[in-house]
Order: sequence, then C-alpha cells, then structure tokens
Amino acid sequence: MTIIDEAELNPWLILLDEGTQTRLALWRIADHGDESGLEKESAQENAALAIFSDVEQAKQYADKHCPPGARAIQFDESQLIRVMASSFQNGIRYAALNPAESTARQLFVLRDVLRSAKERLKSRQTH
Repeated sequence: MTIIDEAELNPWLILLDEGTQTRLALWRIADHGDESGLEKESAQENAALAIFSDVEQAKQYADKHCPPGARAIQFDESQLIRVMASSFQNGIRYAALNPAESTARQLFVLRDVLRSAKERLKSRQTH
C-alpha cells in the first residue's frame, strides 16, 4: 500500500441516512461487461468503500450519486480503523479513493490497510 499524500490518511466518507439505518457509500468495482463503476446492487465482493481526499469531492459525489440527505463525514483515526474493520468483516475488501463513474484514483486493499494500521498502533505503544 502506497500513501500518495497526507489527505489519504484522513479521508472523507459519505454517510447515507436511510431512516432507521445508517450506512456508508460504496462504489461498485465494474465487472468486465459493466460500463459503470457505480453501486447497483449490494454485491459485497464487487464493492469498495468510497473514500475521498477532500470534502468537496465527497460532496460532489454525494450530490451526483447518493440519495438526498447524504453527507460527508471525516472520522478520527481510531473511528476510521473501526469503520474499515467493520466493512471488511461485512465482506467489503477494498476502499476506492476519489471514485467517479467508472474509475477511482486508487484502490486500496482493506486487509493491507488494516494490517498497516495495526503495525502502526503497535509501534506507537512501544515508543
């Protein structure tokens, strides 16, 4: 996993408030015959957590691709790790940085991100 810039360490996510349920926006990784990268169904194996390097990109994505009431949110580091771990436990294997219609700036493997976060936390405890 290569971090390109500091903003990627503290990304913005989109929170979807659906009455009694709250969830995070996902981006669908296109299959070969699929023209759109957008989530059409909840097929977890083809979904990535949508993350953004700045709030404006998150808001633009939410306005274009999410239901009304969607909002950009930025978690602190420990909350973000919990969100990513929960997503991984629920079958989401990737996070897509700055996703658009059919492309994303970068695709992160959540397992690797979580492993790196765990190592970073361990090294903080020993220093």
